[in-house]
Amino acid sequence: MICTSAEIGGMERLALGITRQLRRRGWDAELIFGKGPAEDRLLSWAAAQGVPASTDAAVLSVMEHGRSWRSVPVLARLIRSRHVEAVNFHYGGSHISLKDIIAARLAGVRPVANLHLPVAWERSGRKKRLLTKISAHLCLAVVVHSRAVQEVALAAGVPRYKLHLVPPGIVRPQAVAKSDARRALCVPADAVVVGSMARLTPHKGIADLIRAFARLDSPDALLLLAGDGPERESLESLANEFAPGRVRFLGWVDSGDDFYAALDVFALPSHLEGFGLVFVEAALHGVPGLGTRIGGIVDAVADGETGILVPDGDVEALAAALNRLVSCEDERSRLGDAARRRANALFLEEGMGLRQEAVLLGRRSSAPE
Repeated sequence: MICTSAEIGGMERLALGITRQLRRRGWDAELIFGKGPAEDRLLSWAAAQGVPASTDAAVLSVMEHGRSWRSVPVLARLIRSRHVEAVNFHYGGSHISLKDIIAARLAGVRPVANLHLPVAWERSGRKKRLLTKISAHLCLAVVVHSRAVQEVALAAGVPRYKLHLVPPGIVRPQAVAKSDARRALCVPADAVVVGSMARLTPHKGIADLIRAFARLDSPDALLLLAGDGPERESLESLANEFAPGRVRFLGWVDSGDDFYAALDVFALPSHLEGFGLVFVEAALHGVPGLGTRIGGIVDAVADGETGILVPDGDVEALAAALNRLVSCEDERSRLGDAARRRANALFLEEGMGLRQEAVLLGRRSSAPE
């Protein structure tokens, strides 16, 4: 697995999960990241989950825009040195790097490319669209993790027969009692708790969530925000202005299980999302999701069945949906139970690994409906 990034996010988590599942199925699989400021944290994270990982400057060149063609033989040598039968590139967008694919072919391998984010071609540009089409023809297969990314790939001219929809999967979490989770987080046992977990960047829509939360009819509700990022300071100021004393910033949390188990509602009104693994994590704890009707979120949350979806950027609609969930325990329970059943049926890591293995072996992967 070659992950064209150097920080922990949804793409890296899926790449690690696939690597772990392949190893359990007898593959000698390794995860390679680019070099960067977070590489020590990346390697420690992978090691803690029993997945061999390394960083390499050749992969760092994969991340650089406009890099020289001289980087191609460097990456080819890296791949050749591993004596591999399969190479799987992971991209945090919808663009496949032609240089990467040529490097793999020079090393004697037809690679598989995984695309993780539905970035529109109007934003990526005509050149990347064309290069993605050419790259796809040179790949063994192209894997997408949501219908939204699939549509972007098709719009680039990726042949439909090359495309495989492999839904994301995560490890089934440990059961945690809500009372224990709230005690661990120092949250009142009787509060209605809304939570979100995300890197604090503008495209995650946390500012919209704070504004919507401030309009709640229930003054005793609490908003927990897990995660960190460049927008944290401005979001803290926004929370102090609109909902003083009712929003808690937790930073990076050690136990996601405690965090999700403490919630009544999980909300993430992203403006751009490849899938939204956090919705599945919440669902496996029986927590309904509230998100925007964009990208892969429409796959992660079944609107009206496992949660509620609202138009992107519509703070009024977000506030109305939040009020509806906060004020009705029966509806939260109904949606949360359905969310847990659906997540267990569709979004576990074992199923993702099995389908990715089929793709790497040149077989057709069948995703569940």
